[in-house]
Amino acid sequence: MRTATLRLRDCLDKPAILTLVYYHCPTICKPLLTNEADVVERTDIKPGKSYNLITVSFDEYDNPETATVMKRDITTSMGKVKQARAWRC
Repeated sequence: MRTATLRLRDCLDKPAILTLVYYHCPTICKPLLTNEADVVERTDIKPGKSYNLITVSFDEYDNPETATVMKRDITTSMGKVKQARAWRC
């Protein structure tokens, strides 16, 4: 399967929160992303309009599928993040 290349500079049209993680890291990275989503939900500013959320894995074994699963797991109960489509993984 071939995936589209997304360049970081294409995502930086507004301020951004950049998170570097491993998608297979249950002890630090997943709680970090869960807390990030929780904070986003509690703020008045809207992701996608005021800022973007960008998560990048630096694990050579991660791929678009693992990113999709992580994003779905983290944003399942987060209406603002899920609807804005402003969190790129």
